[in-house]
Amino acid sequence: MTEYRFPQPPRDGQYEKRPAGTIEYDLVAVAGTFDRLHIGHYALLSASLLVTDSNGTIMIGVTTPELQKNKANGHLIQSYEDRCQAIRLFLETLAINVGKRLPKLDIFELNDPVGPAGTIASLQALIVSEETLGGLEHCNKVRLERGLAPLDAVVIPVVHSDNGDKVSSTALRQGAPRVEKMKALMAKRDSLVKEISQLTQLSDVYPHKLTDSEGYPLSDVPIMEVRAARSKLAERITEHKAVMERLEMFILDKDYDEH
Repeated sequence: MTEYRFPQPPRDGQYEKRPAGTIEYDLVAVAGTFDRLHIGHYALLSASLLVTDSNGTIMIGVTTPELQKNKANGHLIQSYEDRCQAIRLFLETLAINVGKRLPKLDIFELNDPVGPAGTIASLQALIVSEETLGGLEHCNKVRLERGLAPLDAVVIPVVHSDNGDKVSSTALRQGAPRVEKMKALMAKRDSLVKEISQLTQLSDVYPHKLTDSEGYPLSDVPIMEVRAARSKLAERITEHKAVMERLEMFILDKDYDEH
């Protein structure tokens, strides 16, 4: 088993490049509850994107109630569908921000601790936190018993707030100061991600250059509509980054300037 370690993530939790020495895989997996995505999740998911070839696949196991029985305030965990949507929208937006084509996303229900990691021979690596590294070791034990090669480990540090507490979905479910404003920011974030996805689809239908070789507008392209969409896309990406910065202040329990 080869182990690759990412450094402490940026303040927004989103890695933008792989550490020196790491490689790209064709098939990786990451798993978790992914309730109320926070900067710890962003670190795991962004690392997953960066270590996967654009022609490869990221398998994302999202826990079901069977694995959530012992979670604090488990009844408040978001629905499986909402969590899957949040994961997909986050990775779609991140891929745009880092300029990488999004690999295939295989998001599935995770009903047991090992899941397909114990049976898929072509799986190459698991993305884990320092806290869940033991789970990877268990998966590799199961794989070796079944005659499968062990998985590489891509390890992300545990993310802490400025007061030293681990950033977690449990803390978010239990409530935090200014929780209603935080919910509003999360709703704004989700709305922006959806709009960014829609504008990207519209923009990508047409060529990057909207003029011909002589500099004349292409006759079969709605120039004004495409330019407006691309301008709005740039604005929404900027807004999304600002919202993420503000949301980070809540997660790290810091004050921020609302204006």
